[in-house]
Amino acid sequence: MKFIRIEQPTRGGSFNFSRKIYHMIGLVIPIALYVELFDFLAPWFQFPTRSAGLLALIAFTITLLLVDALRFKVKAVNRLFVSIVGPLLKQEELKRYNATIPYFAACLILFIFSSTEVVMLSCIFLMIGDPVAAYTGGFYGRVRFWNNKSLEGMGAFIVAGFLGSLIFLAIHSYVDLTGNSSFHMTLADGALNW
Repeated sequence: MKFIRIEQPTRGGSFNFSRKIYHMIGLVIPIALYVELFDFLAPWFQFPTRSAGLLALIAFTITLLLVDALRFKVKAVNRLFVSIVGPLLKQEELKRYNATIPYFAACLILFIFSSTEVVMLSCIFLMIGDPVAAYTGGFYGRVRFWNNKSLEGMGAFIVAGFLGSLIFLAIHSYVDLTGNSSFHMTLADGALNW
């Protein structure tokens, strides 16, 4: 078994644009946490946005686990599942559990044990880095590892995740320096003063 091989780029290979957009939509929950979207509920609930995010992640994770378990037991459910979300699945996910389940589980762990900033940085790194890595590896990847991932894709993942994190940290630092605790308020102030 060769650990590294050199080959011609496949010019696209298995790049799935729909799947990558789906990944990017996953930033909605961490962004909602960061901007404290449900903060207006604070008089009635402690940590309302984090609680809403946790409930959403728990619901999504359990639902996906149940649907995936059911689709492997009932062929009709599998056909329905594949007809609805088939374009978002990798070929190997047609016969195994969906990769979204461990992603949601990881986000759930982050939401429970990490600060808002760590949640944002982790999710940005993954959700920005993964599509860029898939695109770069699929179109330009020559140096391939045993798992068919490319060195070029890995480098693109690190660079894109790092740049996305830097942009977030710059915005976060600006919010802290201006004294505004609300990200959307800072954007509105910036737009009005521009």
